Amino acid sequence: YALSAPDAARYDKLTGDLRAKTESPAASALPTPAEAARAALAHADQSSVVTLDPQTTVAGRAAYQLVVTPRSGATLVARIVVAIDAVTSTPLRVQAWSTQDSTAPALELGFTDVRFATPDAAVLTFSAPVGATVKQVVVPLPDESALAGSQATPSTAALPDGVSVTGTGWATVVTLAHVDVASLIAGDPAALTGALGTQPTIGSPSAQALIQEFAPSDGKGHRDSFSLDTAALHQQLTTQVPGGRLLSSALLSVLVTDDGRVLVGAVPAETLRGMA
Repeated sequence: YALSAPDAARYDKLTGDLRAKTESPAASALPTPAEAARAALAHADQSSVVTLDPQTTVAGRAAYQLVVTPRSGATLVARIVVAIDAVTSTPLRVQAWSTQDSTAPALELGFTDVRFATPDAAVLTFSAPVGATVKQVVVPLPDESALAGSQATPSTAALPDGVSVTGTGWATVVTLAHVDVASLIAGDPAALTGALGTQPTIGSPSAQALIQEFAPSDGKGHRDSFSLDTAALHQQLTTQVPGGRLLSSALLSVLVTDDGRVLVGAVPAETLRGMA
């Protein structure tokens, strides 16, 4: 795909104007970790406190750590720790720590090996497969009004019917009302229609097809056939409490009530039970 010569010239001008509007004068050196932390604090959300932890090593690279700590004590989240590469300012690791365990993060996502060297140009060279037909297509560049419209800030969407939000910040709880719990457990996607969209629901045909895709194979292309007993799974993962069943983890609590409500939040289970 390519732009025509006039559109290419207009594209260069548009991107040049954009850089002129957004770029600040170049500093003599990269900001220090302390300066970056102060900049983050200046724009920190009212529900959090941002601090700087001692330097660490992630994927063999020196990194400093920004720590986001909820101001509220009504959440299961103790802190979020972001390790940022000291040279490139690239986030290398994110850890979510729970108030229930101070010995290890409840969730960790990060690099075990990372390299910032420029890849060989040959890696990006495209060679058409034998017998393939290559077609050059000139793509028209949208006019300025269309480009401006694509950058507009979307308006806040209204909550679906039956969905309500209680609390703020880290202590937010979302409640779904009028949920057909029996159908939900049975894997009927219609049980959450309008609340969670069309994502595959456990037990639904699309979810079952996904399960079968990763089922063990006998080596001859035949996969073992098995089905997921969602009712048994529901019993195994949840605990019976007065008025419903509770699913709790280090960072999230879910309460499914007998009257057809589902309460979800990064709060202690007792909070959801008190709200029910």
